[in-house]
Amino acid sequence: MISSVHLTSSGGSAHSPSASVHRLESASFSLKSRLIPARTHPLSASLLQTQKSPSSISGRILQEQLHAAKASGVLLDWNTGKVLAVEGRPHASTPGSAIKPFLLTYALKHGIVDANTRVYCRRTLHVAGRSLPCSHPNDQPLLDAEDALAASCNTWFASLAQRMTAQDLQAALQQTGLPYSTTHFDEPDDRILTVLGLENVSTTPIQMAIAYRALFLHEAHTSVVWNGLRDSVAYGMANHARIKGAGVLGKTGTASNPGEWWTHGWFAGGIPNRFVLVIYVPRGDGGIAATLASHVFQHLLPEDAP
Repeated sequence: MISSVHLTSSGGSAHSPSASVHRLESASFSLKSRLIPARTHPLSASLLQTQKSPSSISGRILQEQLHAAKASGVLLDWNTGKVLAVEGRPHASTPGSAIKPFLLTYALKHGIVDANTRVYCRRTLHVAGRSLPCSHPNDQPLLDAEDALAASCNTWFASLAQRMTAQDLQAALQQTGLPYSTTHFDEPDDRILTVLGLENVSTTPIQMAIAYRALFLHEAHTSVVWNGLRDSVAYGMANHARIKGAGVLGKTGTASNPGEWWTHGWFAGGIPNRFVLVIYVPRGDGGIAATLASHVFQHLLPEDAP
């Protein structure tokens, strides 16, 4: 069941959660066998050939910073999309909260929510028998869209999922270019778990990097999503990626793959007009990935030419 979700909008009254919330039909759902493939991208084939050959300054920096954590990473040129460096194996995993900016972008564009849609967060959330509490500070329990993205508020995004139809969610995921499954989108719980990046989506670092670059290039620099990603690094859940003198944008994610008890972590972000960086930590969390990202950025900025 779902608990602690109270949704309000600037133009209306509170909306109650759906009375009928069902559990997932099968705990043994096989994600990989039912994924809709991502759109083919011309970078993908070349990455497999260049992966273990860091012949550039960027490549050496990525290798040196990620090797000890056995992490994977992809570095793209923000403006051209050129692959500057790749490190680690291209393992596909659930994205966790790193998927939230894409779904918020779709919801804002299609009027499902607006910038002033507010949710009261009590920090406790239970979905399909899973406890998914919010880990952001509790000094500001009423969050709008920008605050919710910066804080990565599970309660706010669960409320967003309740407003989305199965068709909305499928269309939003299709626009990301990330692989996804539509098997259970008719169930409210499954839409919530998908919006939180915990089920039905699996992505590799290069797929995530391509998707984030496209997101950055299409977002106005004053948009809710842009500001939320800026604030996420400035003081929110991706704060460990912050470095002095650079306006880093970014989002973290922490999740587990089906059948795994441990978590993995993501950082996806960039420095405008310079880099897009995605880091995946196979055993860890988004905070670890964000810390690694800050180390990479710090080493890149003095010598950013590949």
